[in-house]
Amino acid sequence: MTVIRVGEVKGLGTIFQSRNRLDRQIPEFQETGITAPYLATLDEVAQIRLSGLSTDYSRTSLIPLAVKDEPTILYRHSPFMQPAMARVAVQDHKNGKYPELPREFYEVVKQIAKEQEGLEPEDRQAIVLSQTGDYNISPETPEARFLIKKFTKEYFEKFKHTSIPIWNLSAEQLGRKSPNCVANYLLFYWPGLGSDVCLKNRGLGYDYWAFGVLRSTEGAELSQNSAYSLTQIRTAGERAVPQVLAESGLVRLTEILTNPITEKIISKLRDE
Repeated sequence: MTVIRVGEVKGLGTIFQSRNRLDRQIPEFQETGITAPYLATLDEVAQIRLSGLSTDYSRTSLIPLAVKDEPTILYRHSPFMQPAMARVAVQDHKNGKYPELPREFYEVVKQIAKEQEGLEPEDRQAIVLSQTGDYNISPETPEARFLIKKFTKEYFEKFKHTSIPIWNLSAEQLGRKSPNCVANYLLFYWPGLGSDVCLKNRGLGYDYWAFGVLRSTEGAELSQNSAYSLTQIRTAGERAVPQVLAESGLVRLTEILTNPITEKIISKLRDE
């Protein structure tokens, strides 16, 4: 199927859509000029929906990872978002199984997640899910802010969600004991059906929809250079507020006011 040009989203870029197997979608998006990771991220799909351009479900470029007796981890940089590894994942799904990666890959990503625990969820590259099994996330949860980023509150409000289900990945789903890491992809369902975040679908070998984003110059600059991260803003606030209070002769209020003021700034930025 030929890739479809859907339209434009201001500040993001030109949106394309393909309904195909993953290993065929990637070269389709490549031909339009879209670069790795080729498939839209979940927050980009959220932007597409919020713009009114489309509310279709979509595969995304996130990868869930699971090993026995450990929580699932979400990682922004999936090895399956490149042609050769996409073929591996597609073939595994066609054979009715999940792709497996070395246990070491899980451990490396787990370490990245641990090192980034002090960052705001929107700024992290990996996050350990807070629960095992299937569960719901609300706009306040780190998982929601990791996935939907700055559009979290607007997304929940627009589509009247009080929570979004996560259908979790589990190493036990292999049906056999394995020392390896179970890997998959993330499917983001329609808002009309709850915007479910599915980590265990085995449909990469079938014709499923996915969005691709040919980023505009404006969108690329915004994502790379022009904005401070929420983590940087929080750090600046935690340093600046005590300094201002000290200069105003209000040192005793430092412990009382620093955290509430900083939290209010971060909250306002998330709402904008």
